[in-house]
This record gives sequence, structure tokens and C-alpha cells, in this order.
Amino acid sequence: MARWIIWGVGLSYIGNALVMWFAPHFWYENVPGIVEMGLYHKHLIRDVGLVYLVSGAGLLWAFKNPSVAVFAALWPALHALYHIAIFFDRGLPLDIISGTNLMLIQIPAWASLWAALKWAKRT
Repeated sequence: MARWIIWGVGLSYIGNALVMWFAPHFWYENVPGIVEMGLYHKHLIRDVGLVYLVSGAGLLWAFKNPSVAVFAALWPALHALYHIAIFFDRGLPLDIISGTNLMLIQIPAWASLWAALKWAKRT
């Protein structure tokens, strides 16, 4: 199961990164809750997209070198922690922003870190 999680999250991170890089305004307008979080900032979207690309590529590279998986999963986990802080700063609302945070940031980040740690123990 750990390998399937790493594979799926890695591919989704790369897909997200490509959209963030090549169509940042489309990404901004179409990911639920993003518009509500602030103004469009192409530079920031592309920067974060590059980090998603590196994390996704690292997760996939782990199939050649499993020790890379934990490192590749660290930034998404730190990013998820930051979004937990945002959730608390916003007063714990259950809205579209929180739903996007849960489904697109929290679950993939923590699932991939769990899978990477589990996989690392086996090797």
C-alpha cells in the first residue's frame, strides 16, 4: 500500500506542478478556495509549483532509491503544518478553503510521509 500511495501522490504533485507552472492563472481560478485566500500572484504560484515538482519527482525517484522518499515527503508535510496554522488563524471554519486544505494538502502530505517512513523501515 505504501508504494501505491507514493506513486499516486507523486504523480498528483507533478500534475499539479505542471498546471501551476504552465497555467498559473487557470490554477488560481479553478482550485477551490484559492481565490478566497488572496490576490493572484504568478511568481508565488510558480515557485510553489516548482517545489511540488521536486517533491513529486522525489517520490517517484524513490522507486529507484527508497531513501529519497522521506526527504521528498518533508516539504509537503511542512506545507501542511503551515496550512493547519492558517486553519486555526481563520477560527476553524468548515468552508471550501478548509475542504481544499484537507483533500489537496493534508491527506496527500501526511499519507505520503507515512508511506515514505513505512517504506524506509523496510529497506
